Amino acid sequence: MASNPPCLTCNPTPLSISLASTSKTYGEPNPTLPGYSINGLLAGDSITALNWGTAAGQFLSVGSYAYSTTNLLAPSFTFASGHSAANYAISWSSNSLSVNARPITVTADTQSKVYGAADPGLSYSVTSGNLVNSDTLSGALSRAAGNNVGSYAITQNTLAASNYVLTYVGANLGITAAPLTLTANPFSKLYDGSTSASASYQLSSSTPLYYGNTLSGGSFAFNDKNVGSNKTVTPSGVTVNDGNGGANYQITYAPNTSSSITARPITISASTASKTYDANTSSSATPTLTSGALQTGDSLSALSEAYGSKNVLGTNGSTLSVSAYTLNDGNSGANYSVTLQSASGTITPKAVSLSGSSGVNKTYDGTTAMPAGVDGYDSLVGLLGSDAVSVSGTPVFASANVGTPAINRGSVGIGGTDASNYTLSWSNGSGTIGKATLTM
Repeated sequence: MASNPPCLTCNPTPLSISLASTSKTYGEPNPTLPGYSINGLLAGDSITALNWGTAAGQFLSVGSYAYSTTNLLAPSFTFASGHSAANYAISWSSNSLSVNARPITVTADTQSKVYGAADPGLSYSVTSGNLVNSDTLSGALSRAAGNNVGSYAITQNTLAASNYVLTYVGANLGITAAPLTLTANPFSKLYDGSTSASASYQLSSSTPLYYGNTLSGGSFAFNDKNVGSNKTVTPSGVTVNDGNGGANYQITYAPNTSSSITARPITISASTASKTYDANTSSSATPTLTSGALQTGDSLSALSEAYGSKNVLGTNGSTLSVSAYTLNDGNSGANYSVTLQSASGTITPKAVSLSGSSGVNKTYDGTTAMPAGVDGYDSLVGLLGSDAVSVSGTPVFASANVGTPAINRGSVGIGGTDASNYTLSWSNGSGTIGKATLTM
């Protein structure tokens, strides 16, 4: 009696496939499968390859997938005649494929607005990693509460994305002060060393107050103490009642072309003085303030005066004028209208000395004249600088007779452009008159 072949599909043969667990990041290609072991193949059958199945796509969601998951793994068989995959009941090791979340960094964009304005939209960008498979983020950012000027943290709030691990880098929303323009009324005064002013203000319609804020108090002053026209007057002590000490506003003044500070008049006078001629116009006397008053904090320094001419002009014949002064008023002296008053002074002549020569010899000739070619005097002593002074005239022997007479001044004097600035002092020299030879 003929027998039928065994029914292999009626009781499938157990076939176990074992391999180590694997992992990947969401959106990345499947990892290479590790080595595997097989137990239970029938004679003549073999597994030629083990690949990922259709369930193991690149964009498989984050999670842990047992190898037994349908179509996760796909073995490739070679069968003996009459065998097929239906002959086996395949079991897998308890290991799995882990799909890990894809890391991305989301950075909030810095934002700003002016106090009182509406908030701008809060935006962000992916600054590290990337979204794949046309994925998008859900949710929205938010910011810390508050309306006052300051910096407010922009937080992640509900911003998220499935299959991603999101690292959030925050930013800030800055609220800057709103402009507030106060228009001043004009004011003018005489320089007094201070910035004080009397003025009032009006609030410009183009820079309103917000959230029911109000203004109170206030005083006004020039922007600086110095003399000038078309000067701007600025407020001080104006209180903005905004719940933030006024910091929510930036107060400015509209230009004012009619406010001014005028110069204060003073007189500086040269002092009367005298000196001996010294070839220059300097004076040791110091000018003084004789009219008007310096204001608090201001001072005069480096005062000096000078003669109008260096030359001797007689008693009180010289004019002394203020030659230099420094007004220390923080404005190069421009805060004062200065009148300079001159004074009279005297320059007296300077003495120069001239000595008769020593050792002048001649033979008796019956006169007191110097021998031919001999000046009979030394150089002038005491001339200043390059003054033009010359010696004129000739000295004489005190006696025409044989002996050692002194050499007197004779007709010696001084002349030249600057001679009037000097007086000549003479000192006698000495000489010898020898006997003349008498021929008979």
